[in-house]
Amino acid sequence: MKKISILALVLLLLVSIIFCGCSKQVSDYIVNNNESINIGVLITDESSESQGITSGINYAFERANAINLDKRYTINLSTSVAKDINEINVVAEQFESYNVAAVICQGKDKETTDAIIESFSEYNNLPLIFIDCYSNLIYEKENVFSISVPYSYQASAVVSHLISESKTTGAVICATDDDYYKNFAKVFESTFTQNSGTVTTYYYSGENCNFNANTVASSAYDFVFIIGNTNEKIQIYSELISAGVTSNIIFSEVTDKLCLEDTDYNNITYISKFEQDDNNYIGTDFINTYSSANNISRSDVTADIAYGYDAYMTVYDALVSLNPNRNPLVQNTEPAEETKSEIYTKDVADAIKTITHMGVTDIIRFDKNGLSTPAFIYTSRIDNAHSGMLSRYNFNNEQN
Repeated sequence: MKKISILALVLLLLVSIIFCGCSKQVSDYIVNNNESINIGVLITDESSESQGITSGINYAFERANAINLDKRYTINLSTSVAKDINEINVVAEQFESYNVAAVICQGKDKETTDAIIESFSEYNNLPLIFIDCYSNLIYEKENVFSISVPYSYQASAVVSHLISESKTTGAVICATDDDYYKNFAKVFESTFTQNSGTVTTYYYSGENCNFNANTVASSAYDFVFIIGNTNEKIQIYSELISAGVTSNIIFSEVTDKLCLEDTDYNNITYISKFEQDDNNYIGTDFINTYSSANNISRSDVTADIAYGYDAYMTVYDALVSLNPNRNPLVQNTEPAEETKSEIYTKDVADAIKTITHMGVTDIIRFDKNGLSTPAFIYTSRIDNAHSGMLSRYNFNNEQN
């Protein structure tokens, strides 16, 4: 019996060694050396949008870089640029080794968004906050959030705008035929046709590609609604103009309006989450303080800057809410000095799911799919190299 027990113990040890050697050991404890908490920022290109996002995050960090739990902890901001899947995997490993509490991400497109989500999926409960949304994985994966405007809200605002201008026939051009863009187009088409309009859907790329700029031009649509990221929208727009399209061009959400303030891009209507609006008092104050601090024009404070600021402050507010003295919903039966610093990524993710952050773009609060439900959005227009708000659309937040 003794020999059998020893043999069993040896086998158990061997299995443990093999298991530990083959499995990635993931720690989700977020306090580093009992002194600091890290927040990760993952940027995926060097565009002006990326620069705006980073600037907004840094501006927020300058104003909120410490937190009181059982004692005062400093916050470290770890920013990395990853331009392809391999680099994203490297950054994911780096952030895991830093024990980051959350990662603020720029998705840029579907491929990049999917790569980020999959790369971080093995790290238990780590919350990812996306500035943008180009993939259905954001809806499907746990602890993944987006603060951009969900496509159902964009569709509603565009349809309202078209009805106000008596537009009845149009085309939707999706940058590709993946499920996210297909769903976006279907929601728009359903909403528009309910109001006696007709829509033809084109796919610029993918297996179902049917886009031809000359065909669109010859169809003489009242409008053309282009769905994609900034580069995709501009590419499609350029081909349409070259083909002689004179229809009213509408873009899905634009976060960097400055990239369109060029004589090459004219008479474009677009969806925006952040404009100079006297009814948005928090946003107006942000425009004033940010423009003054950075010595730029108020009109140059773009949505990507505001989104970066809101994304960081959402994570910060989630961390603040984990102090049981600040948040009555946190139940703690142990002495505070022994337990407050025992915070894990799951705690942060759960806090993000439940908090309401009074952001500069809007009230940030996430639905069951991890999407921030807007109270309002805007339609704006680029005309003669100048942008300006057309209308504000308010929602009752009963949409899904």
